[in-house]
Amino acid sequence: MNSRLLRRMGGALLFSVLVAACASKPVAELPPLRMAAQTAHQKALEAIRQGDLPTAAEFWQQALSLYQAQDDWSGQGAARLGLAQIALRNQAPTEARDWLAPMLVQTQFDHALQAQAQLQMAQSWLKADAGVAAMHLMAAEQWCKSQCSWRWAVANLATQIALAKQDFMRARSLAEATLAAIPASETAERSHAHRLLAQALLPSNATQALAQIEAALVLDRSLARPDWLREDLLLRLQIASQLEQAELIKDTQARLDSLCAAVVCR
Repeated sequence: MNSRLLRRMGGALLFSVLVAACASKPVAELPPLRMAAQTAHQKALEAIRQGDLPTAAEFWQQALSLYQAQDDWSGQGAARLGLAQIALRNQAPTEARDWLAPMLVQTQFDHALQAQAQLQMAQSWLKADAGVAAMHLMAAEQWCKSQCSWRWAVANLATQIALAKQDFMRARSLAEATLAAIPASETAERSHAHRLLAQALLPSNATQALAQIEAALVLDRSLARPDWLREDLLLRLQIASQLEQAELIKDTQARLDSLCAAVVCR
């Protein structure tokens, strides 16, 4: 075998060894603290999807502590928003504000997280003071002027503020505008818009309100969200009572009882 062939074989062998070495190089693992934070974060999200608020709150608090230990402000913001969301669903607006307040003053939180905190602050004030809610919504809108990922949540919250002020005509106009513009892919916010439109229509036209809540129910069943289904069914029950339709009342109550047998209904 001549020397040139040997050199070629040697080069090919060296290349094969290098490729094998690169292929077998172990993938770098996340630091244990970061992995623990991400695990708690994901478990909190999963508990929320299942409607298990106590478990979600436990995991969000774990995640918050773990993110704080890493000086991770993005993670801390997500955990605080999650904890505030749970407080709002538990009808505890003051607790929600306590979780959110640091996000409005601490500059380490980026603007997107601060804007979402303003949005949740607005939700926390809906029942107590619609004017304060509108102020926080305006602060959120200043950041979300065009194509931010939660622009439809902003639109729906504007409708909620109109409802809180009992301005049903404006609430109807806002909800109809949202439904006309929102893409079909935005299933969650679309279902909220249908529910809000039903609320706006209820004082003047319960029949039209029923059509809107039926549309919301279809979407929320596809999303498998027990919390939203409960809201839909409670409003459907109210509409059925106003329409004095005994069969509709019976059907709605049966569906509500079945739902509440599986999840905690507040």
